[in-house]
Amino acid sequence: MKPMFSDLLDRADRLSATNSFTSRFFSATKSADASSGQPAYNVDHQMGVNLTEIFRASENLVKRRTDEPSDKDLAQLLKDAVKESDSEDITVDMWAQFTSMAGKRCNNDIDAVETSVELVQRATDYLHKSFIDHMQRCVQNNLEAARRGGIPGTRTLVAGYINACSDIASEIEDGCLGDGCPAWQVIYTCMRCGELSAASDALNLVAVNQRTNMLYKCLVYLKDNSRLTEELKEKLKVEWRHEQHSIRDLYRKGLYSALLGVESPIADTMENWLWFKLIPLRLDPHITRALYVDLQKTISIDYGVSYFMANGFRDAHIYFLALTLSGQFERAVDLLVETGHVSDAVHMAILAYENGLLKLTDPAVEMQNIKLLNTNPDGKSVAATVSLARLLVSYTKGFEMEDVETTLDYFYVLKGQKTAQGRDIFESAVSRVLYLTGNVKAVIGESQGQKRSKALIDNYDVDVRAIITRVAEDTELSGNPDQAVELLRICGQDDRAIEVMARRLSELITQNDESHRIPVLRAAEDLAKHSINASSKALSTLTMLLDIHGLLDRCRHKLYDEVMLTIRETRLIPTDQINVHAFTAQEHLMAPQVRAVLPDVCLAVMQCMADAFPEARPATRSDIKRQAQAIVVLAAGTNYKFPQNIISKLLSIQAKLQ
Repeated sequence: MKPMFSDLLDRADRLSATNSFTSRFFSATKSADASSGQPAYNVDHQMGVNLTEIFRASENLVKRRTDEPSDKDLAQLLKDAVKESDSEDITVDMWAQFTSMAGKRCNNDIDAVETSVELVQRATDYLHKSFIDHMQRCVQNNLEAARRGGIPGTRTLVAGYINACSDIASEIEDGCLGDGCPAWQVIYTCMRCGELSAASDALNLVAVNQRTNMLYKCLVYLKDNSRLTEELKEKLKVEWRHEQHSIRDLYRKGLYSALLGVESPIADTMENWLWFKLIPLRLDPHITRALYVDLQKTISIDYGVSYFMANGFRDAHIYFLALTLSGQFERAVDLLVETGHVSDAVHMAILAYENGLLKLTDPAVEMQNIKLLNTNPDGKSVAATVSLARLLVSYTKGFEMEDVETTLDYFYVLKGQKTAQGRDIFESAVSRVLYLTGNVKAVIGESQGQKRSKALIDNYDVDVRAIITRVAEDTELSGNPDQAVELLRICGQDDRAIEVMARRLSELITQNDESHRIPVLRAAEDLAKHSINASSKALSTLTMLLDIHGLLDRCRHKLYDEVMLTIRETRLIPTDQINVHAFTAQEHLMAPQVRAVLPDVCLAVMQCMADAFPEARPATRSDIKRQAQAIVVLAAGTNYKFPQNIISKLLSIQAKLQ
């Protein structure tokens, strides 16, 4: 029998396409990212302050230093935030449902049978409380019909509810109590709200009926015990098989359904239907993981979207209820995203993940699949994972440029989770915001002598030095070596900073990058001057490259005498053919950044000599020819081959020196 939704559909019109929780904190609308084709969410960040403060106050989410740390857990903070906002009733209900299930960490692994037991208990506890709230509203709205009296408590509430709001027509078996309420209806209603002990008077009345002897014994046993025994359940099955066709009282039949898991005639609302599916598992003496998975499969596979949302998104809250109370948090989060409740989806996903109740997609799968929810291709398994990293990337796109701090707060949630390349997701987020904003000082800080100034990164419980180093590597790979040098200097990695700067100086020569030459040279000179922790080898390489740039500058200005003086001082290239062999024998000791520019240096020096040759004195011309011959022999004999085009130019220039 499929569930009926008559009690819930009258509220469906209140479901808005925009998330009311979002309207208070993050106003998010779905759009398309033109560059990637990924879903993006444009966020009105001016509404994000309160939620960010809630996150920062929660030690369970972001380990931040706060003046007044909250003693509430994350679930309570989020529930309070929803209540304080002007959220619609359905949104408040969804949060109550989700926090009741995922608001606390389970003691065992997510796939353990003990976790299934705990989730069943949480779901039925929620349904019990929800039913009590429903009864109280009904009685309060129908005080005259309810005729509630006596000592306040569950029993009088049940009587008032039966008098005022009971709408299931049923024959009555085993009589009524003194307040006029049918005995079996009282027992069922007390059990439905989780207070079976409140039905003692009704149980006493039905005790004399021998046809329901085992049902009575089971109910009495459950007043003081959480589960049936195997013996009681087997005897109850026998009684049910004997009595099932003769039972006229729907509430009596409903009690058999609750204890044995058979089809119920009074599952008239979605919550009642779920209760009749869950309570047998809670009372089962030997619940297994397979039984729980069967329930999940019934909801998400057998019925699924096509049934629960037959009327479109207006029924999304009904499907969300079923998914959440059956512990299918990944599918519930995906449903929220699909129906426009993006902010709710993000924060519910974070809550479930923090409490170990959200299965994340494997990074290797994420590389090949852009979907938020990943399920078994055969469509027959309830197993599902969600890409929280992908969800956060999409969600934070709307404000990552304006509010780096909030963006990093979100990604700190995934600290320790790895990308497909093995990188920490939080580190990748730091790299991304630096790439987008370039605001190194605010995020990482700046070098202040021997120390680094405090910045956003210090608010997190991470190895700051290691993160800055890896971010610097990313920054260099992304084509911004100048910023990479700055980052490495900030964290005191002088040798690494010099290594990056050396590559940068080398590239200026090999790529003939004149536009950046002056600022890079100034930065390199400053680095050489202030790198007090650098090794002599690293400083020697940097100094040599600075000398090379000076040499090339003199070549451009045709300062032959100064060029030759620099060559003799630095011994960068041999000045006589007889020295070439010794030079090439030691060439492997040369820093790779220096070795890489040797062909360009030789060509520049050769051109400078060619420019000086026509006006030179005979003795100088002889020196120039000898030096040119040494360069050509070096180009031909070096172990690190010169590019063919440079060799051709060298030979062409040498031919003119006659």
